[in-house]
Amino acid sequence: CSSDLTPVRIAGRPELPLNRRPIAIVQQVSPDYFRTLSIPLERGRAFTTRDDANAPLVVIIDASLARHFWPLYPQGESPIGQHLLIGSHKEPLLIVGIAAAVREQSNDTDPMPGFYVPNAQAPPQSAMLMLRTKGDPANFASAVRQQVLAIDHNQPISEVRTLSAIVD
Repeated sequence: CSSDLTPVRIAGRPELPLNRRPIAIVQQVSPDYFRTLSIPLERGRAFTTRDDANAPLVVIIDASLARHFWPLYPQGESPIGQHLLIGSHKEPLLIVGIAAAVREQSNDTDPMPGFYVPNAQAPPQSAMLMLRTKGDPANFASAVRQQVLAIDHNQPISEVRTLSAIVD
């Protein structure tokens, strides 16, 4: 997973200059991201391995972004099937799912609007590997490090932490 901030708009709606568009968190994720982090999909579908570089561009928005552009969500018009434009890109992304909103910063603030793109369609320059384990996750750090290095021995690995430590 990797994340950045970017301006967004809905295709077919009046165009605003980039500096007047809402800002959203974009995360490049693998197909198992939502299951691994137990982020429920409220509508639509998750990414699959078919959402690759040769497939139509797809996006999963979160409920916070859905409510921003569709204030009546979850009632009213459905965001599924609509198209999202990100940054200055001209090619729209088809909204295929809506995930629950996630608080990235703190439990004291409302979730920032966000969306997810499959990393096979938008490969990140750097990434975070997240794993779900049974038992103490620290016991798996060495084995995971070895497996990553077996795939690419030049791959730097840093900041191995549990999700609990990150949340704290």
